Parts: sequence; C-alpha cells; structure tokens
Amino acid sequence: MKTERKIVIPDYKNSIYNIIRSVMLNYGIDVDDTHKLTDEILAKDYKNVVVMLFDGMGVSTLNNLDENSFMRRHVRSSVTSVFPSTTTAALTTMRCGLSPVEHGWLGWNQYLKEFDYNGVTLLPNFIMGTNKMAADYHVGEKHLPFVSVFEKIMKKGYRVNLISQHTPDTFSTTDELISKVRNHCLDDEKKCIFTYYDEPDSSSHKKGCNSKAVKELLEGIDRELEKYLSDLEDTVIIILADHGHTDVKHLYIEDHKELVDMLVRKPTLEPRAAAFYVKQGRHEEFEAYVKEHFGNFLILSKDEVIERKLFGPGKMHERFEEFIGDYMLISRDEYCIQYERKPNEFLSSHAGITEEEMMIPLIVIESK
Repeated sequence: MKTERKIVIPDYKNSIYNIIRSVMLNYGIDVDDTHKLTDEILAKDYKNVVVMLFDGMGVSTLNNLDENSFMRRHVRSSVTSVFPSTTTAALTTMRCGLSPVEHGWLGWNQYLKEFDYNGVTLLPNFIMGTNKMAADYHVGEKHLPFVSVFEKIMKKGYRVNLISQHTPDTFSTTDELISKVRNHCLDDEKKCIFTYYDEPDSSSHKKGCNSKAVKELLEGIDRELEKYLSDLEDTVIIILADHGHTDVKHLYIEDHKELVDMLVRKPTLEPRAAAFYVKQGRHEEFEAYVKEHFGNFLILSKDEVIERKLFGPGKMHERFEEFIGDYMLISRDEYCIQYERKPNEFLSSHAGITEEEMMIPLIVIESK
C-alpha cells in the first residue's frame, strides 16, 4: 500500500547551492544567490572555514541521533538539496557552485549521444550497469567540464585543503578524517577546508536509513567530531549533506512489456528521478500508460521539467535537454522505478522529492 509523504521542491534561495556560493563570496568571488544565514556566519572572518559533507545525512537520518548529541545541538537551520536529490547532481553543485541545470551532471546514469551504450555512470566513469570503464578518459570531465570552487578560491590567494576518499589527502576511518581536519586548523594560515565522506549513504543503501547500523555509524561520527573539533579557535565548521534518504520499494519496467516496446533505451538518471526516451509517435500512448500504471510518480514532459525549473536557476547547459529525455517520472512516495531486477537491491535510496530526501541539516560549530 502506498505511503503518503510530504513533498519538498528544492528552494534555490535556501539550499546547499546557496551555501557553497556564500563560501565563494567569503573568499572574494563575485556571486549572487548566496545564503543569508551563512553570509552572516562567514562575515565574522574566521581563519579556518571548514565545510564537511557527509553523504546522505539528511535531517530525518540525523534525527536517529539523540537530541542532545553533538551534531543535533549545533543544528542552526535546515536547507534543501538540489534536484535530483542525489550525489552526482548535489556534490557537483558543491564542487563548482552552479545549479544542476547549469553544470549538467544530473544523475548516476546519464545518456550521452557520443556513446553507443545506454548510458554512463558519471562519477566512477563506468558503462551503465557494469564495472567496465566508459572510455580511456573521464567522460564527465571531458564532456561536462567546469572550474571548481576550490580552484577559484586558490586563485584569490587562499589555501584550500581537500580531504576525501578520492583525493591525495585521503583517509580510511572517521577518526583519521576528523583528526586531519583538526591538524590543518591548528596552523596559522587562513584557509578553506572541504571534506567529503561517503557515509552514511553507503550504509543506508545496504542496511536501510533507519537501521541500527546507520545509527551506530552516526554515533561514531558524532563522538569524533566532539572529540577533535569542539575546542578549536578562530574556526567555523559547517556540516552538511548532499541529500537525505528514505527506505524504498521497487517497481520494474521489465514487467510491462507494452512499456518496454515504447522506449528507445532503458531509462537513465535515477530510479527515483528517471528520464524516459520514447519512440517517435508513441508519446501519447506512453503518457496514458504511465498515468495508469505509475500514477503515484510525478509525470512530467520535457517541456514541463524545463518550465518548473526543478534543476535550478541560471543558464541552461547546452546539453541539458539531451539528458532529461522526453519525460521524467519522479518519486513522491516509497517507490523506485527500475528497468530490471538486480541482486542486492537498495533498501534505502534518494533522488526524489520527499521531505526525507530533500531536507538537509545546516550544522554550525563556531569558535572565534
């Protein structure tokens, strides 16, 4: 039975998009669409500005912690993710300060006309549905290039430290990550530190976002943050997520042979924000079929997607329309829509427009 959920549309005046633009403004980069509260915090001119992004740690996930936990005691506000509420779109926004409609990195799997196969899994650079490299170069970086926020900050003469599982300054445990942040903060140079950790997202997918395993992981992060970062001087630590999480169920296109026959290729982007490419002359038939069988999804034509500006403000990327297909089906309850069954299906996921996926805590730890 369908579970009713509160729907949240991204607010591009109160989102992670606006927060990263406030960080840019703090280092002298000329941008608008900043976040008022973050601007006020950064106006105190801290030596260390630390932005820590924990993948998938939305408001509803964070609330698995006790209300007296370190992170929950330091929640200043909540903001929305971008659309889709997924790492490919949201982390890229944090990396470049652009909205998804501008930067073009829209979903985990994305169709690019240069390739014969169905799509490219952009971040790891795989052929969609495989662990095979999509090309002997990084497809996203070549075809969807951008200048990073961090390059821009360094060009203004400031130091930037990047710490993640995918950068030279890396880590293998939560303790190592957070102790590295502390050590960078203890030197005298004015700097921006940005960290990314793929938890609790990874555990949420496998165990469920409200599982005991995820709660214990969050408790560990919370303890380490308080241990290492509570007594720093002249430092502001801004803790965010890229998106939230919700426990899910799965629907399969392979069970709908009539629908399969209408499609040019398998749907791309995300199971909770799926782009459909429909054969010429079959559009009305497609609309009628999905309204009957998948009516719990928000069903939008390409023109409606563009009109609603779900992917954010700014100049539309020249390839944006290529990436969103002819229609999008966007989840507003617990269901994902996938082409076929796979082993080890995710128990929890994201990319839709439920409150659990969209709302992000703004956690601020200040010490002047």
